[in-house]
Amino acid sequence: MSEIETYYDISKFSNDHIKMLRLANELGKNGFSERAAEYDKSATFPQKNYQELADNGFLKLVVPKENGGFGFSLAEYATIGAEIGKYCGATALTFNMHTSSMLWSRFMYEMPNLTVKQKKEFKKMREKQFKNVVEQNALYSQPISEGGNNWTSDPIKTNCVKVDGGWGINGFKKFASLAGHCDYYSIVCTEHFPNKAPSHEDTMDFAVHKDSPGLSVVGEWDPMGMRGTSSMDLLMKDVFVSEKDLMMPPGVFSKTLPHWPAMMATLTPSYMGQAQGIYDYTVKYLKGELEGLPPIDRRVYPTKRASVGKMYQLLTSMRVQWFSAMMEAQGFPNKHQVMRLYCAHIAVMDGVQELAALAIRTCGGQSMLRSLPLERMYRDSRCGALMLPYTSEIMEDYLSVMSLYENEEKTFTITCKSDQREEIKIIYAGRLYPEMQDLSIFFEALSRILSAQNTPPFRVEFYSPDKKEINRLAKFYSLQNLVKVFDIIPRDHLLEKMKIADLLLVIGVNVNGKTSGSIPSKIYDYILAKRPILIAGGVAGDEIESLVNQSELGKISLSVEECENYLRSFIDNYKKNISVEVHPNLEELMKFSQSSQVEKFLSLLPE
Repeated sequence: MSEIETYYDISKFSNDHIKMLRLANELGKNGFSERAAEYDKSATFPQKNYQELADNGFLKLVVPKENGGFGFSLAEYATIGAEIGKYCGATALTFNMHTSSMLWSRFMYEMPNLTVKQKKEFKKMREKQFKNVVEQNALYSQPISEGGNNWTSDPIKTNCVKVDGGWGINGFKKFASLAGHCDYYSIVCTEHFPNKAPSHEDTMDFAVHKDSPGLSVVGEWDPMGMRGTSSMDLLMKDVFVSEKDLMMPPGVFSKTLPHWPAMMATLTPSYMGQAQGIYDYTVKYLKGELEGLPPIDRRVYPTKRASVGKMYQLLTSMRVQWFSAMMEAQGFPNKHQVMRLYCAHIAVMDGVQELAALAIRTCGGQSMLRSLPLERMYRDSRCGALMLPYTSEIMEDYLSVMSLYENEEKTFTITCKSDQREEIKIIYAGRLYPEMQDLSIFFEALSRILSAQNTPPFRVEFYSPDKKEINRLAKFYSLQNLVKVFDIIPRDHLLEKMKIADLLLVIGVNVNGKTSGSIPSKIYDYILAKRPILIAGGVAGDEIESLVNQSELGKISLSVEECENYLRSFIDNYKKNISVEVHPNLEELMKFSQSSQVEKFLSLLPE
């Protein structure tokens, strides 16, 4: 096997890092590689490998030093994970699941956009988690997949509801690696509330002990590759958790992937290591240096030499991209850093498959024997590109969008005073139904703000046939100078006016605490105008709230206070000439398209 000095410049590594790299290499060479075939054959968890990892401190690699760990960076962990993957893919991949649980707590705590309260709460939560690992060698699993549900765009289906003393979790996790062998499951779920649609903002993360009542491992594990990961299904039925089981404060997890996309790239070290192992095996095979096989020198064949040269070229290209992406991984990356990360991910997940196929062709038919490791490596290599949410196809799609569109084309952006206006322009378009829509929520909030001194003026334009009611309320709240009502104008002209507005207004529907159950058609023109949307009033949990929250189009303000607070923050940004950005989730947006709404309506009709 190639030594670490042949593919890393270790002069730039710390002594602790080099020590753990060499130790990983030693454990792999003298144990993991020998046991890999048996774990694969029986599809059993590599228990002995984990005992050795725990005994040598690997479970605390990324735990901060102040909490008793090594405090290794993502890149430092990645190289060690790859070294393990060189000898046993299943051990490396499951080791990633444990380490990722530590990394999420490590990096998310460092996000600068956490509140003081969140930071204080988070500190206690992760200290408990790290203590379990450092003092008890506790092993964590991180099952997120739910089988067919893309949790990056849809709220997690596994849910929790408030009960006495805590929450009750109900749900299902697919491919729960380490199932039945870890001490804790990091369960990500969505908190459900009455009369409110599930939302990413309500994502929770709990450490659920393996012996918790209602938690069960179900199904069998007999896959093509990565057979030692023990990735069975996890079923939860009224599993009780309390605040002490929280791994991070409510509302934090939903911020993770947009701000730390490199977290999902932690899947790659296992496969980067496999790629090196496949290459090393091929070289030894051609040199006749494999134990148990005749010492036949196969290097004399030009076709085999050419194939190995191609393998080395591919391997080196993979590693350069991958290591560079790991080194520059950080929170709040720019567009091109994210694109390089995606390129590296694809390079590894697809490259290892190409390497394995080349190795089979180069070594010949004998390499397919189950008594030799290349057959297992080949099967294991096929799994990486299939792992959600970062499959190769998804990454390629992301890259295509990011290559062809600039950020401002995917983001609804307002630059304050962009057209040299001295006021904030708010536009409302369409009919107003006083019996169902309470315009006074917005008008009262506006009145409260304008009563304060040194507040920049608003200009609110209504394009509506309901002039009488709007003017009546404007007079009541002394807003006549700020509120202007115009007749309905052609749609294309109105759309042009919307495009230069600062904020587009919707008045929510509320009839005795109930909603209409539909989305006003003006919303689709608002979306086309690419301006933030403020919904004032309405009912919690209705369709329009789901659209705005899940698609991230703007702000819901159900009360005067909420509306006032949002408008004040808008003013603050306006004064500072700070852009107000809205980041629409396009996948979510399509669920609320006019065609999808028609389909929902038709489904309700009798056949």
